[in-house]
Amino acid sequence: MRHRSSSLVLAAAALAGAALAPTPASAASRSWSDCGRAATTEAAVQAGLPARLDADRRLTQLLDPRRPSTVYTTASQALCADYDGDGDVDRLALLRCCTVSSPSPFAVLRNDGGRFAIAYARLSDPVFRLSPGRRRTLVERTPVYAAGDPNCCPSRLRERRISWTGERFRSTTRIVRAPR
Repeated sequence: MRHRSSSLVLAAAALAGAALAPTPASAASRSWSDCGRAATTEAAVQAGLPARLDADRRLTQLLDPRRPSTVYTTASQALCADYDGDGDVDRLALLRCCTVSSPSPFAVLRNDGGRFAIAYARLSDPVFRLSPGRRRTLVERTPVYAAGDPNCCPSRLRERRISWTGERFRSTTRIVRAPR
C-alpha cells in the first residue's frame, strides 16, 4: 500500500532552500515577535511535528478519515525568539484549520545549531489567540462556553501563560471574562 506524503512534508521540500542555519546571538531577540511562516513550517517538519499530529488521538478521531498532517499543513502564525538564551533563534508554529472551534495545534521549536526539536506542544486546544506576553512568556487563550454562548462568542476564556523557567516550560492557567 502506498502512503501519501503529508502536505507539510511537501511544503518543506519546496522550501528546502530556505536557510535554517543558526542566527548569530546578536540577531536573536529574547522576546517573541512575528517571523517567517515558510521557514517556521520547514522547522516544524524537521522537528517531527507532522508525526506528532498524526499520533495525537484526539486529532485523529476528530479528522477521521483524514490524517491531521494533511489538514494542518502550514504555520498560520509564526513567532521567533531566543527563549533559552543560547543565541539561536527558536520558533513557535501555530497551525489552524476548519472552524473557530477546531483544534489549533502549536509547538515551540527549539533551535540547537540549526536542528529543530519540539520543546513544548499543545495539539488539541481550540486557540482563539496566541500572543507574546512579557519577555519570553506566551499567552494562549481558548474559549470557555456557558450554556447559551454562541460558537463565535464565549463568555469566558482560559488564559494559559507559558513561560521558560531556564530548564523547562511551565504553564499557569486562569479563567478570565471574555472581552465584549
